[in-house]
Parts: sequence; C-alpha cells; structure tokens
Amino acid sequence: MHSPGSASRPRMFPGDNQCGLAAITEPKAGPGGGCTAASTAVVQLSTINASPGFCFIKNAEFKQCVVLLQPASNQRVSKQDSEPKFTMPPIPQDLIKVIVSCLEDRESLEASSLVSSAFCEPSQRILLSSLTLADHHHPGPPTYVAASTLLEESPHIASYITRLCIELPGPTATPGALQALQQILGKLENVDSCIVAGETRLKWKNIDGTLILSLHNFISRVSLQQLHVLRIDKIPLAVFVKLLEAAPLLAFSCTTVSAKEADLSAVPAPQSRVPERLILEMGAHGICDLLARPELAGFTAGLKDLKVMPHYARIGSAGLAGSAASTLTHLRLDFTGLVMRTIAMPPLPALTSLDVSVLFGGNSESWFRQSLSPMLSSTASHALAVVTISFFPIVTQLYSVLNLHPGLTSMLDSLLMAHPGNPRITWRPSFFSERDSAVHFNRFVGMVQTRMPNMHGNGRCFVEEYKYQYGVGKGSPLPYAV
Repeated sequence: MHSPGSASRPRMFPGDNQCGLAAITEPKAGPGGGCTAASTAVVQLSTINASPGFCFIKNAEFKQCVVLLQPASNQRVSKQDSEPKFTMPPIPQDLIKVIVSCLEDRESLEASSLVSSAFCEPSQRILLSSLTLADHHHPGPPTYVAASTLLEESPHIASYITRLCIELPGPTATPGALQALQQILGKLENVDSCIVAGETRLKWKNIDGTLILSLHNFISRVSLQQLHVLRIDKIPLAVFVKLLEAAPLLAFSCTTVSAKEADLSAVPAPQSRVPERLILEMGAHGICDLLARPELAGFTAGLKDLKVMPHYARIGSAGLAGSAASTLTHLRLDFTGLVMRTIAMPPLPALTSLDVSVLFGGNSESWFRQSLSPMLSSTASHALAVVTISFFPIVTQLYSVLNLHPGLTSMLDSLLMAHPGNPRITWRPSFFSERDSAVHFNRFVGMVQTRMPNMHGNGRCFVEEYKYQYGVGKGSPLPYAV
C-alpha cells in the first residue's frame, strides 16, 4: 500500500540496460484516498527526446513526471547525474570564424585549434597562413625538404598558405633541395603576398635554370597582390618586365637589373596588369632610373603610390615622378640617408598625400623651401589633403634642445593655411632611446604648437610618436623575414 500522493520506485524489466526499456508505475488514488492498482507504462527510450538517464512523460493516465532510469546494478547515481542535462546547440561556423579572427597571439590560436573540430580549421588557417623557406637548418626557417615533407603528409595545409617568403639557394644547393623547393611551389595556389630573396647578394645567373622556370610558373599561376624582391643582382630585363606585371604592389630592395640599350628598344608593351604601388628601398636606385625611361612608360602609366629614396635616384621632373605625374596620389620620399639632395618636382595634380622622412638634423629651411614648398602650392597639387613629416630616430644626447628651424615651421604654417584643400600636417618624431622619451615628446608638441599657431588654432596640426622598426623596410608590404 502507498500513502496518498506517494509514488512507487520504478521497476526495471530484466535486461533493460541492454534493450533500453523501463517500466514506470504511478499509483492512482482510490475512493477515500486509498490507492488502486498501479498503472504501468513501457517506454521505448529511443523515442524519448531527453538527456541520458531521464524521461519526460505526459500521458492521459499519468501526471507529467520525471523518471530516473536505473543504472547498471554496479553503478551509483550521483547528485550531478540525477539532474537534467541539456545539449547546447552548435555555434554557427561563420560566428566561429569571426571569433577566431579576433585572436591576435599564437598561443591563443593554438589553444583555439584544440577546442573542437569546428574551431580547428579556422584556427589553423591563421596559424599556418605564412611560410618562410630557406636552405639551412635550425634555428632558421624550415628547410625546403622539411617543408616539402610536411605538405606531402598534410596536403590541406597548402591551401592555408597566403604569405610566402623564399630565400633562394645559391649555386651550392643540392639537387634534393632544389627538387623540394620546386615541389612546394607547385602545390601552393592561394599565395597573395610573396618575398623572393637571395641568401646573400645572389646573382641571377647563379640561380638554377629549372628553379627559375618553377618560379616563373608559380608567379604566373597565383594571383599575387604583393611581390617584394631583394638581394638579387643583375636580373635580366626580360625577367624584370615580367615581374612588373606580377602584382599591383611591387617592392625592390638591394636589387639590380641588367639592361642594355639594345634590350630597351625591344621591350614589349604591358600584356596584363601594371603596378599601382611601387616601393624602391635602398639599393634599388637603378630600378628607379630604369622605370623613368620612355621605353617603360607603359608600366608606370597607372602608378598611384610611390615610395623612393631621392638622394640615390632620379625622382623629379626628369625622373620617375615626372613620368607618373598625372596619376600619383600618394608620394613617400625617404631622405634618411646622409645626403639631402635638392629635388625639382613636377606639378602633381592628383596628389592627395605627401610623406617625407628626414634626419632631424636636416630640418633646414632652405632645403625644405627648395624641395617641398613647390609641391605644397595650390597650383602644383590642388588636391593635397595630408602632409606627414617623419624623423629618423633622434639621438637626444646630440641636441641640447630639440629645435625645429623657426623659418621652416613658419613657412609651412603659411603655405598650408593658404592651400585651398585645407591639408593637415602630422609631425612624427621617433626617439632612439625610450629614456625620457615622454619628456622630449611633450616638449616637441609644445614647440610645434607655438611655431605653427595658425594651423594649430585651425585644428589641422598633429604630433604623434612612432617606433622605428630596425630591420624592417619602412612602408614595405612585408617585413624582411629572411
């Protein structure tokens, strides 16, 4: 007998742990509150949408109840197991990709890749998106053979790689290394940023012929957005012309081209895309002069962004800026060498941004007046909107007082206030030592505000400190990773 309102313990059919059946009993109140024979229901567990160990049942003859299914006889039911468990719906894959893309450090990405299979693939796509190759051993980048073996064992990784840096082998490279590098190049399809570098100043003629063919096929096959070539000497003109069509952003550093007059007359017109952005670092002045030649005018016809070191190369009216004057919108001039050569720039009607990098000791009024003031006039660049002057890291111990030339700041204050485009100016100091850098920066800010009262009062004068990265090409698409 049961007291009114009480329930009997569920009975389990023999072998129910194997067949998944449970007998559920609930007493019914008889006349006067007594109990009648228990009603029994047999439930097929596979038809019940419930967490393991529980059934939610509603029937005409039963009140809604929760029935705990008996575990095996040798098991005990914990309090935690006696509570209903609910399964969280899966996170949409698009949301997972957004979450993973917000992770910035490698440690977090590695942890994310271990969360679940849904997190693994998007995490690996970021972790394995960059590959640097070199023909030497630890602690440097992986060798060609090691990387080739990795892609052979895990072929899916090849589709993740979007940034590639290759340190080309010299004449002493083994056949096995050359073959491995060529196999790698044949497997990569999604690379959009690439650095091709010589281990030292590598001469083009010393590069293996079969490797040159593999490089040509690779560059022609993938859709590069950035290509940086460095430390390669005497690239044949025919090869250089092909490189000019390889990507919309090209960068050259410590690289020369072998171009004879007879070869220049035979240069074909561009067959595909031409560069929109061109970065010519130190050691690439010959390329700057070469691109100013009328025979290559078709390759600079769409140039919008140019960064160059004018004290090594011809850049003015008779140089590269002259041939691209009608299309240039962003011009970056790096005068951080020891020579502050005066340049005569042509009118740049489309120019919207001018970025000049100089040594702090070279902030003379006469040089700026001769080289920059013509570009700041409304007739030469009526679309100008931004002027940036960056200083190579300042060794504060060399100066008793950090002092911009008063004539320079006064000239810039007047020129920019008179310009119809209302351009703003940003001064960017950098300090060699972080010691007392905040004090020096605050003094620099006060000096600029005092020396350029009109621009400051108009809200168009800014000062920001930046950290110069040694070993990294300023403005280069990729760091010097080799």
